[in-house]
Order: sequence, then structure tokens, then C-alpha cells
Amino acid sequence: MQKNVVTRIFGWFLFVTAIICSTSNVFAIIADPVKLSWSSASDASVKGYIIYYGATNQPTTNRIVTGTNLTVTLDNLQADVTYKIYATSYNAAGVESPPSNQVLLTAKAIPRLNLSRQANGSMKLDYKASPGAVCAVQFSANMKPESWRTLTNVTADLVGGIIVTDSSAAQVMRRFYRVALSPQPLISAISIIRLPDSKIQLSFTAPPGARCEIEYVTSSSSTNWKFLVYATADAEGNVTLIDPGASSVTSRFYRATLR
Repeated sequence: MQKNVVTRIFGWFLFVTAIICSTSNVFAIIADPVKLSWSSASDASVKGYIIYYGATNQPTTNRIVTGTNLTVTLDNLQADVTYKIYATSYNAAGVESPPSNQVLLTAKAIPRLNLSRQANGSMKLDYKASPGAVCAVQFSANMKPESWRTLTNVTADLVGGIIVTDSSAAQVMRRFYRVALSPQPLISAISIIRLPDSKIQLSFTAPPGARCEIEYVTSSSSTNWKFLVYATADAEGNVTLIDPGASSVTSRFYRATLR
């Protein structure tokens, strides 16, 4: 039975813009995430929107209910595949309108992260992102999810160029890299272990070679942070130190900042 359409979508259109969000340069077969945006419907009975998409040579089976949001990101597209995309609106009863104009999009592969070893053993990383995008360059010794650490946060130039040199790469046997579109924390949470002699061992990660200042307070509500020590991250970004003074106190809280 044909639905009785009570909402209309005249006056709003679907637009497509590409955004960059890379996680790795390994076998780039997936596409850049694509951000869809559209103008709101003028019909007051419209309660939300639905996006439909699929490859042009296949039935359009992908369906995303966005509610009242006027944007959505598609992050499961395949590179070099042309997709047809359209939208509908719906009313309080869930009845959908006729489809909007149809957009054709050929999804592009995620840009490769280019690596080049320098004469001094450092690694040069070259990447293309959206101009002005703040990206995080991260590294790992083994690609395990918990092992990724942030080397630096960097802003793409006017043509989307990102160039970073990893000097610490000369000191390690192997290293994997990835790029994310949003800035990431440079210092991890601090792991605190009470040793058998009652001293406290602190461990955290920071960019390789970074000089960190460690401070402490004796109460979580205190704002009077006291200097403990400076520490420098090793080539893998590890920082480990001992607080001998903690053995004589009942509680102590720590923080680390880059200097």
C-alpha cells in the first residue's frame, strides 16, 4: 500500500563535502569519510531526516536516521566507488517524504602517509589533509591499540600540507605511524605504583625527548602544586621515575606538563 505523504522537502537540498580522517597508510582501500549537510525543511511538520546511500550499480540499502541533525558523516565507503545519495524528511508519525535531489559521489581513497628516512636516521613524514586541519601524528612500536602515542599535533598549511620530522626514529629498530584529524593528548595518564619500600613509582608517556615537569599536591582539592622533578621521555616516549618522599605521607596526587 502506498504511503500517504504528509511532509514535503521542497526548499532544502543535500550537499556533500569531503573531510580527512586517516588512521593509517596501510593498504588504503577505504575512502575518506564524507560529510553530508543539508538545509532544513520549511514545513513545520518535519521532525527529522533520513539519509539513503549505496553504490550506483546496487540497490540503495544503507539508511541513516539523523533526527533533527543537519549533518552526518559516512565513514564506511569504499575508495573509487561511485555512490548515489539522497535524503527524505519524516513527520511525527514517521511517514517519509519523497526523496530529495540525488547526489553522485565517487569516494576517494585516504591519502597515503609518505615516509622517508633521512641521512641522520630520522624519519620525515609527509601527509595531505584539509587546509587548516589540526592533525595528530602518532606512532607505535607494534601497532597494538593501546601502544599508540602522540608524536605531535600539527596544523595543515594553506594547501593542506603536513610535514613532520621524527628525530627519535634514529634510536629505535622499527616504528609505525598514523594520522588523525583531531588533536590528541601529548601526555598520557600517570600510572602510580607503591613499591615494597613504600616509595612511589610514576609512569606515563610523552613525545620522545620531551622535557616534562612533574608536580604534586597532598589533597585532591588543593591548588598549591609543588615541584617534584623534571624528567625526559626516552626514544619510545616512556617516562618512569621514583618519588622517594611519598613514603612518609598518606596521600599524594601528581600531574605532568611539557616544558
